[in-house]
Amino acid sequence: MKRIPLGRCQGDFWAWSAECHGLYSVRSAYRLLAEQESHERDHREGRASHSVAADDPFWQKLWKCKVPPKVRVFWWRVAHDYMPCRANLHRKHIDPLPTCKVCGMEDETTYHALTQCKFAVKFWDKLRTLIGIKVPKLCPSTWT
Repeated sequence: MKRIPLGRCQGDFWAWSAECHGLYSVRSAYRLLAEQESHERDHREGRASHSVAADDPFWQKLWKCKVPPKVRVFWWRVAHDYMPCRANLHRKHIDPLPTCKVCGMEDETTYHALTQCKFAVKFWDKLRTLIGIKVPKLCPSTWT
C-alpha cells in the first residue's frame, strides 16, 4: 500500500460553505437566503435568474473592454472590494493588523493601496511622466 501525504495533519472541522474562510456569519446567511429567494421568485415568474449587475451599463462596459480577462476580473474584484488587502483580511480574522505594511500610515484598504499609499502615488506620478496620463481627483466612495 502506498502512502500518500494528506497535508498538515490537521483535524477535520465544520466549515460554512457560503464564506471562503469557512466561518459562519449572519451576513453571509442573510445573503444566501436573499439569493435563494430571488432565484425562486425568478423561477416562479418564468424569468431567467441573473445577477442584478448584468443589466447595469457599467458592468456591460467593463465586460466588453478589449483588455485581458484578468484585468476585467481585477476591476470587478476592486469594485466589489474583494481584494486581499490587509483591512479585508483583518476583517475576516486572517491578518492580525489592518495597517498598511508599506507606509504604516493608515489601514490598507483597496482604495488606500491603489491610490493613497506612497508607492501608489509614485506609480501614478511615474505613469503621468512616462505616457502623460493624468489620474483625476478620486472620491473614496465612487473611485472605482
